[in-house]
Amino acid sequence: MSYSSRGRGDHGGSDSRGGSRGRGGFDPRGGRGGGSYRGSSESRSRGGPGGSQGRGGGGRREPPAPPSVLLDGNLEVNPNVEPFEDKCLAVNKKDLKGGKGILALRPDFGTKGRKIMLRTNFYEMNINPDAVFYTYRVSLKPEKGLRRHIKTAFRNLMNMEVFKQLHAATDGASEIVTVARMPKVGELLVSGETPGEEEQRGTRNKDKKPMFKFTFTEGVVIRPAQLMQALRDCHVQEKVNNEDVAIRVLNILMSKHPYDDEGTVIAGKTRNKYFWIDDRKQSAYLGGGLECIRGFYSSMRLSAGRVLLNINVNHSAFFAPGPLAKLVAEFQMVFGNDLPLLNRYIRSLRVYNTHLPKVKDEYGKMTWRERSIWGLASPKDGSRLPSPPKIKELGAAPPDCKFFLEDPNDGRAGPPSGRYVTVVEYFKLKYGIVVKEMNRPCVNVGGHDKPSYLPLDVCLVVPGQITNGELGTSQRQAIIGFSCRRPPDNLLTIKSNGLKMIGSEKEGFFRRGLKVKPGLLVVPGRILNAPGLRYGRKIQVPKSGSWNLRDSKFCRGVTVTNWAALVIYTESKAPDVNQTHMPAVRALKNASEKLGLSLNMTGPEFPITPIKYNRFELRKNLDGLFTRAKERGFEFVLVFLPNTDERIFSEVKYAGDVKYGVLTHCCLSDKFLNGNEQYMANNAMKINLKLGGINQALEQPKSSRLIDEGKTMVVGLDVTHPSATDPPEFPSIACIVASVDKDLGQWPGEAQIQGKKVERIEKLHDMLANCLRRWEKRNRQLPENIIVYRDGVSEGQFEMVAQYEYDSLCKATAMMYRHRPAITIIVCGKRHNVRFFPTKMEDMDKTSNPINGTIVDRGITRPIFWDFYLQAQAPIQGSARPAHYVVLRDEIFTDKKINPEGKASDMVQELTHNICYLMGRCTRSVSYSTPAFLADRFCDRARRYVRAEMAKQMFLEDRAADQAGRRPDYRFHFEDNVVQIHPGIADRMVYI
Repeated sequence: MSYSSRGRGDHGGSDSRGGSRGRGGFDPRGGRGGGSYRGSSESRSRGGPGGSQGRGGGGRREPPAPPSVLLDGNLEVNPNVEPFEDKCLAVNKKDLKGGKGILALRPDFGTKGRKIMLRTNFYEMNINPDAVFYTYRVSLKPEKGLRRHIKTAFRNLMNMEVFKQLHAATDGASEIVTVARMPKVGELLVSGETPGEEEQRGTRNKDKKPMFKFTFTEGVVIRPAQLMQALRDCHVQEKVNNEDVAIRVLNILMSKHPYDDEGTVIAGKTRNKYFWIDDRKQSAYLGGGLECIRGFYSSMRLSAGRVLLNINVNHSAFFAPGPLAKLVAEFQMVFGNDLPLLNRYIRSLRVYNTHLPKVKDEYGKMTWRERSIWGLASPKDGSRLPSPPKIKELGAAPPDCKFFLEDPNDGRAGPPSGRYVTVVEYFKLKYGIVVKEMNRPCVNVGGHDKPSYLPLDVCLVVPGQITNGELGTSQRQAIIGFSCRRPPDNLLTIKSNGLKMIGSEKEGFFRRGLKVKPGLLVVPGRILNAPGLRYGRKIQVPKSGSWNLRDSKFCRGVTVTNWAALVIYTESKAPDVNQTHMPAVRALKNASEKLGLSLNMTGPEFPITPIKYNRFELRKNLDGLFTRAKERGFEFVLVFLPNTDERIFSEVKYAGDVKYGVLTHCCLSDKFLNGNEQYMANNAMKINLKLGGINQALEQPKSSRLIDEGKTMVVGLDVTHPSATDPPEFPSIACIVASVDKDLGQWPGEAQIQGKKVERIEKLHDMLANCLRRWEKRNRQLPENIIVYRDGVSEGQFEMVAQYEYDSLCKATAMMYRHRPAITIIVCGKRHNVRFFPTKMEDMDKTSNPINGTIVDRGITRPIFWDFYLQAQAPIQGSARPAHYVVLRDEIFTDKKINPEGKASDMVQELTHNICYLMGRCTRSVSYSTPAFLADRFCDRARRYVRAEMAKQMFLEDRAADQAGRRPDYRFHFEDNVVQIHPGIADRMVYI
């Protein structure tokens, strides 16, 4: 039998995790299962409420492409690139330690592995050397209440004849790029109305025409000829002058066609994700009022002597267009009646107001007026008004939402003024509308100071609005189901629609001096061999990125003499756990013993306790149970969960990991009771790791002489940030994990709360110091080398890591060493859009992906960076996403004393690849470096601790509010110890 965890490939650039790197979708009520595909019946315009929200319908989807698609096309490689790369390398070698920049220079290229050719999702660009791009910073300060007109004002600005003649492009916010200098730089007065709004606007003072004063400031002038000259100079060892500005300008120019296309929306912080929302749209319904739309990511990249265009398929979650009442109902089916979460969920959502007359939009189409939702009706609204609204609670329904009706003072007829009216009364008297959504909340489209309430009946969600909030469990499953596509499908989509989306064949594209060379780029690659893995006395060599545990034992199994089980149930009657659960517990024991994990069940009766789940009593019950577990010295507790409600899991882990120091292993009762031997073995792997065991190790010294010497500690770092749907007080959390010996089998770590949205790790010196103490305790000496894999930083943050975090690492070692150890920092990136496609049948796996172990360090990389792409995993489905590694600082691999053989790139690439096989909880290689992967998992667990603390504070505030006869006022505060592991188990991998 084969014991393995299930792996998945890339989901076509899916943004299913939400914004700001928020981890683990908060699905407090569990999930309903995956959504289904749906079609689109929208007209090809932005106007209109969108199509039917029925779950049926196949949607507009392309048929599966055969693997032969990957073999089409020539394999020509630009003959000038490799000689230029070698020339740059020769210059680098002269000055590896003292380069002009602060980042490590590439010392050489890798040579190990079988050579192959790969197609990429890059096109080479031709930029007119005579072109000149002028940039202008645009500023405007809208009057209060006019902010909603900014988007229209920008479009009206770009439609002015002067900007049409200049072939201008804009980011729609603060910058305009032109191909010739503006005749006059200064100020322009622009209307913020659509043609229809201007036609219907009355002469009343409060309906005066919204005008915007745009102020232009001349910015940097970009000359592509100078950019190309610098890129082709092998002596340039740092970023070229104005490089970041040049890339931004080129991306703005590339976005011109999508910006002008009425059926396209632009998303992303850098506005380089494009989605069709008209009849060209491909989408799937996710549940909870969301849909996933397939689109494209596009970005200019600088490479060795040339400019490249990267295009990738992208999937993002959007609010489904249609009735807001349906969105709210769907939300409640997924998340329950969590009004604070709904309030954050729909904040800033734009809706059409169907009770008002239609007007012409910027494209001349008739549509309803738009308003942005401030939030749900709240008791805090209009608190400074002479007669504030009377709102009993957050999310008050139309009959309970009262506001003071002022005299209009303009002679218009309307409801009797000078009194309080409900939303129900007002809409009946004013518009003759009978409100039907009587039990659902009203929304405020005015603001906190001057609220304006609408019932859900008159609100339609505007198409094309991306959501940056976290997704629930069922929504994540649905987005994976839609976005998980094989390489031939993605390649065909890129070829057929990618360039079409950006309008590369349009006349305006050429007039801006841009041209895309035909054919996707082909680059050289290599396939590294899999490392040998040690299990007990056996050596296993993985095949296709996986292996099995048949007749194998863990490297170091643990013996447990005192443990217990806890069954949390939801049924009205307690289960007879000795009959229902004990057989499965014994099956776990038997499967574990075959692997070398001894779970002794001696004594007259095994302690297994059932408790009924009650959301108000769960914390109290867990406190009592874990107190007794601590008193009885249980080494770990096996916890059976009744469902996927993440609140239960968070409470159990917070109590065990943080409050009481009792190791826990959670599993779903339904799955566990029906689990086969493979399922039990998968659980045994996690339990053995939590208890300090080692499941597998690299074959030494064959896999890595550097690690086998026992003098090198490997570290993983990551930071997680709050998502858009988290409360304002939710912190960022930094985590570190580190090896404790040369086996690289145990990775305990530290978690710390830090400033919100702060990416640098503020307390890194203290966190590393604790890891060094663990190493010293185990090995009786400190490590001589420290290799750090840093997860989750963008290219713009490289210098922050190379300076600030490097200094923090040095500070930690200065407190503990007489002579500082050698430190290497490698950034591990997975949120990029680079993909590779095999060009021969013998170079692809059964899913049409490149064979795992594929590595690329030439053709699309930069000579000034020491970077490479590595695909270590073999996905079961979907497209493999290679990890991107950049060596920022190096004091190990290029040191001749540490690495006398030289070949620094081969050494770092092989070690990084081999470490991907050390994820002890599964029998598959993982997609990026194990320590970085584990730091990411630790961040996810730490978020659970914060959520449990947040639930506790909400419970206490609810109780205090009830006793005082007032409304709850949730204001969260999180101490550092909320995420700090209990000292009794701080040396364990609690987060597995």
